[in-house]
Amino acid sequence: MRYICSCGNESHMSYKNAKKGRNCADCGRKKLSLAKVIYTHDYVSQFFADAGCVLLDEYRANPNEKLRYVCKCGTDSSIRWSHFMRGHRCQYCRAQGNKKPHITDDERITRRLYQAYREWRTEVFERDGYRCRCCGESRRYLNAHHILNYAEHRDRRVDVTNGVTLCKTCHDHFHRLYGRRNNNEVQLSEFIREVAV
Repeated sequence: MRYICSCGNESHMSYKNAKKGRNCADCGRKKLSLAKVIYTHDYVSQFFADAGCVLLDEYRANPNEKLRYVCKCGTDSSIRWSHFMRGHRCQYCRAQGNKKPHITDDERITRRLYQAYREWRTEVFERDGYRCRCCGESRRYLNAHHILNYAEHRDRRVDVTNGVTLCKTCHDHFHRLYGRRNNNEVQLSEFIREVAV
């Protein structure tokens, strides 16, 4: 359909895009150019310093150019500014498991992004032979299910005896039937008995 944009340009647009409040192509390009922020060397250098790092190279307004720096762990490294802004750091820090330094320890536990949880998950999968204990399938998408739920049983969060391997389908089905609170061994046994073929 033809329409006149708020900037005065006459243009063509689908009804769907007009309903969403989209503008003409010229307005879109102007909006994009305003969204592109140009960082100064001083700003970038301060950003590195705030993260406990020292920038060694001169930043030349190219977010994809690799910059040499000394990481807070003491490692000489290089990284793109765009990656550093998103929280990426040197390979040594990445290997230490602190992949997202801007996340607090409480957030790691809530979002299950800590090393002990990853190890628990792997141990549960290995113990169960990477097979769903309910349907027996070894599908691509396996979940380590907490028998006594994660939120209410902090002391059992990384206890291997409190985990069981379920495929995504069985895991989702279990939680649709029993919810995500007050889960226990009786529910799991009942579920496996009813669903297992």
